[in-house]
Amino acid sequence: MLLHLLAIAAGVVVLAKAADAFVAGAAALSLRWGLPAVVVGAVVIGFGTSAPELVVSGIAAAEGGADIALGNIIGSNGAADRR
Repeated sequence: MLLHLLAIAAGVVVLAKAADAFVAGAAALSLRWGLPAVVVGAVVIGFGTSAPELVVSGIAAAEGGADIALGNIIGSNGAADRR
Protein backbone atom coordinates (compact mmCIF):
# COMPACT_ATOMS: atom_id res chain seq x y z
CA MET A 1 0.00 0.00 0.00
CA LEU A 2 2.80 2.39 0.90
CA LEU A 3 4.61 1.58 -2.34
CA HIS A 4 1.46 2.46 -4.32
CA LEU A 5 1.13 5.81 -2.56
CA LEU A 6 4.80 6.59 -3.19
CA ALA A 7 4.38 5.69 -6.86
CA ILE A 8 1.36 7.98 -7.15
CA ALA A 9 3.21 10.83 -5.42
CA ALA A 10 6.21 10.35 -7.69
CA GLY A 11 3.93 10.31 -10.73
CA VAL A 12 2.32 13.59 -9.71
CA VAL A 13 5.73 15.22 -9.23
CA VAL A 14 6.97 13.98 -12.61
CA LEU A 15 3.73 15.13 -14.26
CA ALA A 16 4.07 18.62 -12.79
CA LYS A 17 7.71 18.93 -13.88
CA ALA A 18 6.93 17.60 -17.37
CA ALA A 19 4.03 20.04 -17.76
CA ASP A 20 6.30 22.96 -16.85
CA ALA A 21 8.92 21.79 -19.34
CA PHE A 22 6.27 21.33 -22.03
CA VAL A 23 4.94 24.87 -21.56
CA ALA A 24 8.45 26.32 -21.56
CA GLY A 25 9.23 24.41 -24.75
CA ALA A 26 6.07 25.65 -26.45
CA ALA A 27 6.90 29.23 -25.46
CA ALA A 28 10.45 28.86 -26.80
CA LEU A 29 9.06 27.41 -30.03
CA SER A 30 6.73 30.37 -30.47
CA LEU A 31 9.65 32.76 -30.01
CA ARG A 32 11.87 30.81 -32.39
CA TRP A 33 9.20 30.75 -35.11
CA GLY A 34 8.11 34.32 -34.49
CA LEU A 35 4.53 33.33 -33.70
CA PRO A 36 2.39 34.72 -30.91
CA ALA A 37 2.45 32.43 -27.89
CA VAL A 38 -1.36 32.30 -27.92
CA VAL A 39 -1.30 30.70 -31.39
CA VAL A 40 1.10 27.96 -30.32
CA GLY A 41 -0.88 27.49 -27.10
CA ALA A 42 -4.18 27.17 -28.95
CA VAL A 43 -2.76 24.59 -31.36
CA VAL A 44 -1.18 22.56 -28.54
CA ILE A 45 -4.34 22.67 -26.43
CA GLY A 46 -6.51 21.84 -29.43
CA PHE A 47 -4.40 18.85 -30.35
CA GLY A 48 -4.08 17.72 -26.74
CA THR A 49 -7.83 17.66 -26.19
CA SER A 50 -8.57 15.99 -29.53
CA ALA A 51 -5.85 13.32 -29.48
CA PRO A 52 -7.63 10.93 -27.08
CA GLU A 53 -10.79 11.00 -29.19
CA LEU A 54 -8.72 10.39 -32.31
CA VAL A 55 -7.06 7.37 -30.72
CA VAL A 56 -10.38 5.90 -29.53
CA SER A 57 -11.99 6.40 -32.93
CA GLY A 58 -8.99 4.93 -34.73
CA ILE A 59 -8.87 1.83 -32.52
CA ALA A 60 -12.63 1.33 -32.82
CA ALA A 61 -12.52 1.65 -36.60
CA ALA A 62 -9.55 -0.71 -36.88
CA GLU A 63 -11.39 -3.33 -34.82
CA GLY A 64 -14.53 -3.03 -36.94
CA GLY A 65 -16.44 -0.85 -34.51
CA ALA A 66 -17.42 1.87 -36.93
CA ASP A 67 -20.50 2.59 -34.82
CA ILE A 68 -18.32 3.43 -31.82
CA ALA A 69 -16.01 5.59 -33.94
CA LEU A 70 -18.97 7.46 -35.43
CA GLY A 71 -20.62 7.85 -32.03
CA ASN A 72 -17.40 9.24 -30.60
CA ILE A 73 -17.18 11.83 -33.38
CA ILE A 74 -20.82 12.84 -33.02
CA GLY A 75 -20.59 12.95 -29.25
CA SER A 76 -17.46 15.06 -29.14
CA ASN A 77 -18.79 17.55 -31.68
CA GLY A 78 -22.19 17.71 -30.05
CA ALA A 79 -20.63 18.49 -26.69
CA ALA A 80 -18.70 21.37 -28.24
CA ASP A 81 -21.93 22.88 -29.55
CA ARG A 82 -23.53 22.96 -26.12
CA ARG A 83 -20.73 24.98 -24.52
